[in-house]
Amino acid sequence: MKCVEQALAESFHQHRAVKVKLFDEYQDTELTGIVVLIHTFRREIKLSIGEGEWEWIKIDGVVSVK
Repeated sequence: MKCVEQALAESFHQHRAVKVKLFDEYQDTELTGIVVLIHTFRREIKLSIGEGEWEWIKIDGVVSVK
């Protein structure tokens, strides 16, 4: 199994969509998209989830990446 950081980096470099499972106190959520920006210092990614739509995601909140 790949580590989370490696899978996110592959999505960024290969422009491949991934399904990201995010931790939530009550129920984990999933987003599907392509990583378009990685901020290593802030440990965040920008996930493009649709045309003109994106989400900033804290890497520490990512449970898994498929």
